[in-house]
Amino acid sequence: MNKDYDVEFGPKRVTCSGERVSVEGYVFRGTILPGQRFTFLSESLVNRTPEGYGPSSRRPIGEIDLTVESIYAYGRFIEELSSGVSGKLELIGTGGGQITPDMVLCGH
Repeated sequence: MNKDYDVEFGPKRVTCSGERVSVEGYVFRGTILPGQRFTFLSESLVNRTPEGYGPSSRRPIGEIDLTVESIYAYGRFIEELSSGVSGKLELIGTGGGQITPDMVLCGH
């Protein structure tokens, strides 16, 4: 399964408590706003080549339903998190227990 998503976030730290999930990581694609929904989870795979590393690929993990409640970066609450920026997302919903570092949260 290969879908294009408007927003992709790569968590490096994950804390899950019931339906509440806190993820710290990096925005790979798009701009994340409060209310953003993540609906799919994939694993990021590093491709090694004789020259070093090639482009990463994705292995589908499954569906999730997580909504961004708040966004933090630079030690404070912010309104949005853009592509290329690291931050922390507070999420609520289902599927958070599946998230581990180096996976990718995908949404529209």
